[in-house]
Amino acid sequence: MTTFASINRINVNSASVPVLAAVPGLTEEAAGLIHGMRQEAPFLNITEVMEKIPGISTEAGRLLSTVRSNVYTLISDGHLPDSEVVNRIRCVVQILPTSPKGYTVLYWNESNIEL
Repeated sequence: MTTFASINRINVNSASVPVLAAVPGLTEEAAGLIHGMRQEAPFLNITEVMEKIPGISTEAGRLLSTVRSNVYTLISDGHLPDSEVVNRIRCVVQILPTSPKGYTVLYWNESNIEL
């Protein structure tokens, strides 16, 4: 799950360790450190993260954020064994507590991708 923007970024103050560890250039160890440190106090900016946690690449830093959002991009890929076709669903949802479902879908796209 990512914050929806022109460049998708992961919020270091709310993402789970597996989501953080999936960021290219961010190790499982660094993801765990981010998770632990934010329990004490949220990070104010990405410069703070880069200074406090050694080994985070510049590439990873560009994919991180401290900005909170209620709009998210969700991407799901599904495929059958021995098949070279992947069905991808990409949607953008906005969390709306006043909505009957608690969210609204802003964008939905389904496509088949051949590997």
